[in-house]
Amino acid sequence: MYDEFNPQENAPKPDKNAPQGTFAVRGTSFGVKKGEVFTLLGVNGAGKSTTFKCLVGLEPISSGEVVLNGDIDMNDAFGSPEKLHGVVGYCPQTDCINPVITVRKTIEFFASLVGYPDDKLADVATNYMKNFALTPFENTIAGGLSGGNKRKLCCVMAMIGNPSVIFIDEATTGVDPASRRVIWQGIRQEGKNSAVVYTTHAMEEAEAISSKLTIMVRGLF
Repeated sequence: MYDEFNPQENAPKPDKNAPQGTFAVRGTSFGVKKGEVFTLLGVNGAGKSTTFKCLVGLEPISSGEVVLNGDIDMNDAFGSPEKLHGVVGYCPQTDCINPVITVRKTIEFFASLVGYPDDKLADVATNYMKNFALTPFENTIAGGLSGGNKRKLCCVMAMIGNPSVIFIDEATTGVDPASRRVIWQGIRQEGKNSAVVYTTHAMEEAEAISSKLTIMVRGLF
């Protein structure tokens, strides 16, 4: 992503050779610094999730560029996810948990994937469960959690290891108010050493969590 926020100068132009039709995302340009939470605010269908899929390499981009951590060009990284290991954390809209293992084992497994040594896994899991109010459910099978606690666990999975850039897509949709506040607090606490990009369709949430925000409509800021 860009270090400087200059939409007019940096906005990519539509690909003239692309098939005619509606662009899902076009002309977007932004930069996020370490310690910031940048929120894309928009209704369903605005292009927020598609933007995320492009940013994390799940969808190719037809024009423009995405640079992560100052030196990773997503045009080069597309199809090579190993380049993003330890750099990107991603929480999609849908729950991505393993339903047959416990909360603690889930966190310990993901901590091992990002390089924590075996003797640190228990402490890492304890810390994340504390910050996301999951301690009472540490021995609960993840598939048996409430919707709000599943979303908390998905956020933890994206944030483990303090990746340089964290993308969190509508973490609190359908979540009760108490769990929503816990998720906001957890993201601010665990994301303070990362650049966090967040999506929501709720103005209240955007105001509560964001360092800065933009409104997205039909693929445009």
